[in-house]
Amino acid sequence: MIEVMGKKKPTAEDLKAMKQAFDAIPDLWRTVSLASNAASTAIEQTNTTPDARVAMKANYEGQKRALGYAQATPLEQGLIEHAALCWMRLQSVEQGYSGNLAQGCTLALADYWERRLSAAQRRYLRACETLARVRRLRLPAVQVNIADKQVNIAGGSP
Repeated sequence: MIEVMGKKKPTAEDLKAMKQAFDAIPDLWRTVSLASNAASTAIEQTNTTPDARVAMKANYEGQKRALGYAQATPLEQGLIEHAALCWMRLQSVEQGYSGNLAQGCTLALADYWERRLSAAQRRYLRACETLARVRRLRLPAVQVNIADKQVNIAGGSP
């Protein structure tokens, strides 16, 4: 199946075999990260040098590690991948914005880059806020018994 995943134009037989593999092994979908594929596609489509693309991929993976991907729940892992992708895209837009402003550009082009940068910042912040909200929800409730008084604490606040 791995060979099928890398093909630009898989045959009908390849796709049938892939579908059968997913049907036969229900948890097989966990081995295919669509978010990582999206990140790879975004990196390949950037108008930059091959060494910069390698650095972008390393930054994407580094962001995932920094956000605790390996120890996260499956829901958090998806949100971490999304946040890392948004962060990578934000950095890419920042570079384009800075490069165009440094070269001197028209007001229309400056406005385009400003709107694009604002949108990338909003997406990244929303991704981070969503991840933080999900992490806050998974905190266990704590019960503290002191003498004859019982205090329940959920989410770190009494």
